[in-house]
Amino acid sequence: MSSKRKSFLSAFLILTFSFFLFVSLAQVSLAQQSDLILKLQQPFGELAREMKITSESIGEYIRAIYVFGSAAIIIFAIVAVMFGGIQWLTAGGNPQGISNAKNTIIKAMLGLFIAIFAVYLLETISPYTVTFKPIDVEVIKPIICCQINSGYKILEKEECTQQKGTEADMVNCQTGTVCDRDGEVQCGQTYDGECIGKKCDDKTLTCIQLNGNSYKCDKCLPENSVCNADSECCTGHCEGAETGGIGTCKQGAFGQHCTASKPCPPGFICETNWRNRCTKGGVGVSCSKDSECATGVCFMPFWRSNRCSARVSWARCINDSQCPADHTCKDQFRYCNPTYPTYLQPYTDYKCKTYPSWADVTGVKMCIPNDVKCVCDCSNNTDCKDVTYNGTPAPYCYTGGYNYCSAGTLATLCNKNSDCVSGYCNTNGSNMCTQGQVGEGCDKDNQCSTGRCHEQHCVPYDFSG
Repeated sequence: MSSKRKSFLSAFLILTFSFFLFVSLAQVSLAQQSDLILKLQQPFGELAREMKITSESIGEYIRAIYVFGSAAIIIFAIVAVMFGGIQWLTAGGNPQGISNAKNTIIKAMLGLFIAIFAVYLLETISPYTVTFKPIDVEVIKPIICCQINSGYKILEKEECTQQKGTEADMVNCQTGTVCDRDGEVQCGQTYDGECIGKKCDDKTLTCIQLNGNSYKCDKCLPENSVCNADSECCTGHCEGAETGGIGTCKQGAFGQHCTASKPCPPGFICETNWRNRCTKGGVGVSCSKDSECATGVCFMPFWRSNRCSARVSWARCINDSQCPADHTCKDQFRYCNPTYPTYLQPYTDYKCKTYPSWADVTGVKMCIPNDVKCVCDCSNNTDCKDVTYNGTPAPYCYTGGYNYCSAGTLATLCNKNSDCVSGYCNTNGSNMCTQGQVGEGCDKDNQCSTGRCHEQHCVPYDFSG
């Protein structure tokens, strides 16, 4: 091996050993005050035996390593110069020995020069290679589940108050905000804080997000286009946008058979209720458990009729856990009637047009707000024109056996499109109102806002999956 390689290898080994020796002498502990403390078994350079971890600690640590390394190189260079001098003295006039001694001294001096002036060279190239800015760590504020009207989302407590929301049980936010009026609100209009309307009057068009927060109704996007939501893609699948980010339009898998060994593509859910097929888990889609629904709620009356519901007022449910806070999943509720004791009403606030003479409503299980004591009887929508249940309009007369004025909102019981405020009722399995949006359940084309139903899923008008 040449003397040049030997010198380089020696310097490298010494520096590497010194660095790992320093690291091995340090340990990190957690003080009683929850501060991270770096404890050095041996004080090192400018570092004390104990050092509190702060935003400047990394810079101080690297600086100490640099100072130590520079000192080690200087000492090594001086020793090398001395060794070269000894070589020269003992060369006895031998030209080869004198030449080797000169090379040793020159290389040692060159290393000494680099060690001393390296910091100035680096600072000339870029000051930030030798100056370390503090790392500012943002304080994480506590978050809560905030109820804003009928929607839920995770916010900081102060932000929830600013948006006039109230703190709710965290279970309501496990599946994020339920935007339950997208299909009723015009494309791009904001409601309930962060929900965006997706309605386009022309069914052949879809609501597409442009740069920033602007939207427009336009033709669906072809495969491999950049997208923000499934509804923007002609394939009905925006891969990568499941968590609210930007994705790419990819081929969908609506109705594709799936098993444990043959799972659905990313962004799809394998429903195991009946046919074992890939879905988007939208409202009205078949399911066998809550995790197979994008809303986190699977309404399960019996297996052939199991459908994804939503955790919102008046939605179909099985138990209280599938309802919002301050709601009860009831399968029997009373008609408003002046002959009932007053503690069972306030029926006078609901403006009921008629009062029944028969039994209470039974067999219709849904999430009822705890402050609603009774419902209005009806024979048609005219009877429900001015009816409100504690501020919630109930303009639709449900006539499926037990008649009552219904809110007609997302996941409520329905028989036909006109029973729903959105204008879309999925009659496949357990009848319930949807928004007719891409990925929600359907039985016919007219049950989708896009005008097209494929494999019991609403898909874009120009669907190409």
